[in-house]
Amino acid sequence: MVRSSSIQEISLFTRLALAMLVAAYAFALSDSAKAQQPYPEKSIRLIVPYVAGGTPDFIVRAIEPAVSSQLGQRLVIDNRPGAGGLIGTDLAAKSSADGYTLVLGGTSNFCILPALQARNKRFNVMEDFSHIALLAQAQLLVVSHPSLPANSVNELIKLAKSHPGKLRYASSGNGTTPHMLGELFKNVTGLNVQHVPYKGGPQAWTAVVSGEVELLIGQVQQAIPHAQTGRVRPYAVFGAKRSNSLPKVPSFSEAGIQGLEIAIWYSIAAPAKTSTEIVNVLNNAINNALSSSEVDARLNKGGLDILRSTPEEAARFTQSEIPRWADAVRISGAKVD
Repeated sequence: MVRSSSIQEISLFTRLALAMLVAAYAFALSDSAKAQQPYPEKSIRLIVPYVAGGTPDFIVRAIEPAVSSQLGQRLVIDNRPGAGGLIGTDLAAKSSADGYTLVLGGTSNFCILPALQARNKRFNVMEDFSHIALLAQAQLLVVSHPSLPANSVNELIKLAKSHPGKLRYASSGNGTTPHMLGELFKNVTGLNVQHVPYKGGPQAWTAVVSGEVELLIGQVQQAIPHAQTGRVRPYAVFGAKRSNSLPKVPSFSEAGIQGLEIAIWYSIAAPAKTSTEIVNVLNNAINNALSSSEVDARLNKGGLDILRSTPEEAARFTQSEIPRWADAVRISGAKVD
């Protein structure tokens, strides 16, 4: 005869076993549901490795509402300036490849910065990032405080040559695109003018508007309000053609100065090994945002030309630009001060 205590023990064991099976099944279902949850589940951080208020910041804030709408989650802009874009870019390169940390890339931090720091690179642009999409390209120009006695770029060159080492030009920082183009401008024209780096574009513009420095190399988008109100005098635009935003300002080519036909560009990337599925979701959202009439109008008004691409095209374009800008850095003689 089987004792009742034995039956109770078997019954208890059976209940425990069943409870464990149910718990395991529930856990598996929960795990499966999480795996099937569509990306993104939460807000996405976009690191901008420059100060707020400059052209890079303007671009991402112009597209943020449309991209956030496309993704169904907020794109949170995180300005991390310093060291010509190195601090923010390096932070992004070392972040998790889960699609929730992105970085604004472009000419300055993806091409010029690595060339300037060739012996001590903190990251490899092609190995440490998954390239998602191109955003826009912009032109730069040379301006002065209106008190400077030069009304054209050729008069400016003549004045600078008659006072070697006396004039100073502001840039948005060591190793940035304006710094490199300032040194290239000096190299091409044979000028001796001094570089004064600031923490960012807004600070550099404040310096030239106040007369703290005589000259500035900066982006057209930032020049528009100052030029229209006479607070600065624009001389010439880098690039093969005039800017639609400042049509009265000639290009260097038109002024008879060759070798300065250069435009800069911006993109968005993620840490390397971000999944193809996530990259494609982000690429689609960004391209749809760039196609909206509101974003198009805002960027064009800011002197920017929209670029669109697949992830593969963004990667190939970035790869092709790296040696081009490395050559430009070498020719310019630019160094991190």
